[in-house]
Amino acid sequence: MTARIRTDNTYSLTVTGALEVVDHLMKNKPAGGAYTPAKLVGADLVTRLPGSSELQIS
Repeated sequence: MTARIRTDNTYSLTVTGALEVVDHLMKNKPAGGAYTPAKLVGADLVTRLPGSSELQIS
């Protein structure tokens, strides 16, 4: 099986992803500790960013 997600170029993806995490932290106050981006803002973060597609498995 193959999983694919189309995204913007890596520079745009990095900027929009970082800004989405900052926006999330400004609106939410998570408990202290360590988080992965997926645990903090959701496993579907990359698919919600501009220029990204849904996860496709074939």
